[in-house]
Amino acid sequence: MITLVPAGPDAAELILPVFYDDGVMQTGSLPTKPDETNINEWLDSDNRREDTRLVILEKTGELVGFGGLWNGAPTCNLGYFIHPDFAGRGIATMTAKLLLDEALSRPEITKITAATFQTNPASRRVLEKVGFTCTGSFTENLETRGGMRDHWSFEYFNK
Repeated sequence: MITLVPAGPDAAELILPVFYDDGVMQTGSLPTKPDETNINEWLDSDNRREDTRLVILEKTGELVGFGGLWNGAPTCNLGYFIHPDFAGRGIATMTAKLLLDEALSRPEITKITAATFQTNPASRRVLEKVGFTCTGSFTENLETRGGMRDHWSFEYFNK
């Protein structure tokens, strides 16, 4: 149903519509008004471009989100952003599962972390479905474009 494609040089242009959605705008570390320039800066920082995957619907070829395994090894952070128009279709779960499978195929990665806002219980269910364990609940501890937010923290160990 979906394919994950490595982010290439035109990734900023492709993911800009995902970031411009009000629901996604509150969740990332990009400036309030993302544009191709600051998305490229974000992708180029911390080797994110190399570790970012575009989420493509196989049937239509449409870009519906992006995700990645960021921050390297031995611990990486799994994250995903799916445009709200595609919510409730299992795309986030499939994305998280494919990213987790990729992380587990890398022996240098021993621990995978993830976080989701407490206002997004669907994302919590996604992480639990693919095998993550919730390790904590934090109040106003995650900085985003929308300010400090409450979140849940998750872990998965590569055995």
